[in-house]
Amino acid sequence: MNERIVVDPNILLGVPHIKGTEVPVWTVVEMVKAGLTTEEIMAAYEGLTKEDIEAALKYQEEHGA
Repeated sequence: MNERIVVDPNILLGVPHIKGTEVPVWTVVEMVKAGLTTEEIMAAYEGLTKEDIEAALKYQEEHGA
């Protein structure tokens, strides 16, 4: 699994999320699908990095999150 994506049953009921946050992978993916830029997503979720967003997209591609 990608080191930036975590699945922990004690956080968000085990929904895959960005490590160190409670931002689900699906949230990032849906924001990208809606046309938001990386900068807009990072502004919406302080602490997210470009690498976190790329990791979420890769995770979704590989796992269908």
